[in-house]
Amino acid sequence: MLRSMRLPSQRSLGTLAGFTLTLLFSALFNSPIAHGQNATPTVKEIYEKALKRNQLIKSLSLEAVVERMEFPGASGKKAPAVTTSRETFAFLDDKRLSKRAPVPGPGDKPEDSSRTHIFNGKTTFMLDPGFVLISDKKAPQCDQESYCLDFLSLALSEEDKARQQVNLSFPLSLNPVPPFPLRSLPYKVLPTMEAVDGQPCCVVELAGRDRLWVDPQLGFALRQRIKLENPGTDKTPYKSHHYTLSDYTEAALGVWVPKKVSLVYFRQEMKAGKLVNQPAIAIRIQVESIKINQIDAQFFNPEVRPKTILVNKVGSIIVGGDKPIRLNDIDPGFKPK
Repeated sequence: MLRSMRLPSQRSLGTLAGFTLTLLFSALFNSPIAHGQNATPTVKEIYEKALKRNQLIKSLSLEAVVERMEFPGASGKKAPAVTTSRETFAFLDDKRLSKRAPVPGPGDKPEDSSRTHIFNGKTTFMLDPGFVLISDKKAPQCDQESYCLDFLSLALSEEDKARQQVNLSFPLSLNPVPPFPLRSLPYKVLPTMEAVDGQPCCVVELAGRDRLWVDPQLGFALRQRIKLENPGTDKTPYKSHHYTLSDYTEAALGVWVPKKVSLVYFRQEMKAGKLVNQPAIAIRIQVESIKINQIDAQFFNPEVRPKTILVNKVGSIIVGGDKPIRLNDIDPGFKPK
């Protein structure tokens, strides 16, 4: 005996179809493919792709506000010492430009105490308002810049390159062919991704020493890192560095860089009879402008106004005439008349 079968209504079919699509999109979004990954990447893959970004950077110019905080010790003052400066930095090949101007605090009088250091590959020019000091050596200030070294891992001087190797900066810390024994320690990519700033990140870990969160959508750019030091007196590792990098922008094709970064250094101290881990120094940088591979040699060749005093190791002269001259038109070895 045949029984009649009730067909589903159009409304029921629509509900079923919507439910099926929801499951499908949910599965796709939460799959590794949705995050640009066919499978969990290897440490080598992360290292090579992250390193590629730095290899694409041939020149850089940066304007940023930098805040430095030095926290008192357990028995020191309660309020941290804070300095804020507006900084400009640029490099192209062996050329450098570095400028730092203090930002006055509430109630402070604004003052023009900025100094610009320009190194043209042979000579350092230190530009003050109305003065140009000339040195035949590269001034250390030309390379003193935190953003490139600490957050982009761009070592621009031999000293910084040596420091970078010892401090195991990212992505060099993941180098599969290490020059130091410490590099042979096994970094591993954890099977589960974790969100940082709402973005799914691969987690790379050196057990008990280092933990990094890298964004596969941005060429494995670093979003967060926590470094641990050797065990303290209580035999447990303690946090020594905490990096955060956010507000990424594609400054050049395939080159993602953060516009907001911070680095906190920690120390261990006794407080109320207990060993505590607390901040020692904090650096926060807010990038206002950044250009990658968009400057040429003329960027390091500004105008010098008439009546500017030029000073080298043998004496001084005054720029004559009524028109500005270019920095590279100055003879560093001039002799006063």
